[in-house]
Amino acid sequence: MKTLMIASTSALALLAVPALAQSSAIIDQTGAGSSGSVAMVDQTATAAAADVTIIQVGRGHQATVTQKSDGPTVGDRRDTAYIQQGSFGARATIDQHTAAGAAGSHATIMHGGTSQATTAQYGGGHDSVISQRVGQATADVMQTGGGQVGNVSQIAQFGRSVSATVAQDGQNNHSEVTQTGDTQVAVVDQGGHYNQSTINQSGSGNSAFVTQRITNVAVVDQQGKDGIAYIDQNGGGGSVRLLQTAASEGSVADVGQSVAGGSVDLEQRGAGTVTVRQSGLSVGLSVLQQEASSATVVQGGRISRLAIQQFDGSAGARADVDQGTRNGEILVQQKTAAQADVLQTGTSGYIFVNQGRGAEGSSAGVVQQGDNNSLVLHQRAWPEGAATGPAGSVATIQQIGDGNSALAFQHGTGAQYATLEQTGTANRLSTWQGGRGNQQVTLRQGGSDNFAQTAQGGRPADGATPLDPVAFEDAASRNLVIALEQPGNGNTAVLTQTGRDNLIDGRQSGNGNAAVVTQFGNVLSVEFDQSGNNNRIDLTQDSMFNKASIYQLTDDNVTNITQSGFSNTAVVRQ
Repeated sequence: MKTLMIASTSALALLAVPALAQSSAIIDQTGAGSSGSVAMVDQTATAAAADVTIIQVGRGHQATVTQKSDGPTVGDRRDTAYIQQGSFGARATIDQHTAAGAAGSHATIMHGGTSQATTAQYGGGHDSVISQRVGQATADVMQTGGGQVGNVSQIAQFGRSVSATVAQDGQNNHSEVTQTGDTQVAVVDQGGHYNQSTINQSGSGNSAFVTQRITNVAVVDQQGKDGIAYIDQNGGGGSVRLLQTAASEGSVADVGQSVAGGSVDLEQRGAGTVTVRQSGLSVGLSVLQQEASSATVVQGGRISRLAIQQFDGSAGARADVDQGTRNGEILVQQKTAAQADVLQTGTSGYIFVNQGRGAEGSSAGVVQQGDNNSLVLHQRAWPEGAATGPAGSVATIQQIGDGNSALAFQHGTGAQYATLEQTGTANRLSTWQGGRGNQQVTLRQGGSDNFAQTAQGGRPADGATPLDPVAFEDAASRNLVIALEQPGNGNTAVLTQTGRDNLIDGRQSGNGNAAVVTQFGNVLSVEFDQSGNNNRIDLTQDSMFNKASIYQLTDDNVTNITQSGFSNTAVVRQ
């Protein structure tokens, strides 16, 4: 073994290590007033492992280490390079080449002040550690190849303008970047198998870009404002965990994942934007957002599940979902003037959209296309402790396929509008609109064996469900409209209104249609047209100044009208 030691305060220390079995070099440039020193170590002719230690204190130092092992090492002996630089303007470069079968290399760079560090490792079994403190720090790490244990890179930076770039090519790679300070950028690209990347950024103006392939795990934690994270994973079994905390403003998260069994978990506390593209077998997604945030999700594959939650001050939140899958599930929860647009194509899908308390001015558009799909929509614009309010809710639902079912609830203090359309066979829909504002629902069903049930006005009485055809409490609702179209076979409609100045307009054409219509209040109007076979309508109007007009054409039609009160009018044409 050969050991060379140099203690110098001069500007240059140049060391070429001869071809020895095991070599060691130590350079100490820490003398008083040391600055502008240069240390260069070349260990490229050693037959086995070598190690270098360089310590520089002062300003403007440069250190370069080149190591190359031509043959296999004994035991776990590794090429090792350690560089420690203090103060400002330092630059360190480590280049390590390891032959096949070697135990690998280890590189450590410690900086203080304004500094730049670069490590390049080739072969197998490498690891790199870089630590930088306050200043204009930059760290670049490249590890290429596979080996006994795989590459590991750890970078910790503390400063104002810091940047870390890590690229690993091989197997069993692991990269961890920790940045604390201002204006930070960390970019990690891992190619190969079993890669893991953890980036933790704290400060303002942070950015993290992670690209991984095959069975990768990425965790990004950003604490500050203006955080941006792009994660692109391709392979099998990958997972993503991203947190952008409360101090973040205008945070952006963009994730692409194409794996089987992949999962994505995103959380933004502050105004942020999330974009996710996910495909594969049995994938899952969870998004939690606050403030005026938006989420755009495209999910494909089979057995896909996603949950988007936007609340706690998320005024103006928006969720756009496109799920093309089999056995898919979609959950969207929002509050306060939110918007949700959901498209689901496939079979056996389930959608639940909940726009809860404080959801004044919310809107939801849902399209389901496939077989045996089901949908539940709940819009609640009734603020805590408030009796009245200016805004309302809008819902548009379309189901295309067989065996679909839809359940929609709207209630609050403002105007409410709902349009539900089902095209197919054996469809079923139920709606309820409650409150004191204007309410309008339009129901269209085309196909066979359809069933439609809707109720409008007030709040359910104690012990009653919203869809029970009984009188509601708080009958101050007015200007309610129900429009029904059922052009098909075996259709049934159950329609209930409570309030005043209300209208029900129904059209049934086909075979075996039936309607049960109930109105409670004053100045009510019903216009119902049944054209087909075996149609029947049972109509009840309570109180005064009500009108009923029934038109039944063809054969076997039955009309039963009950009007209680005074100044009522009933007209039947058969």
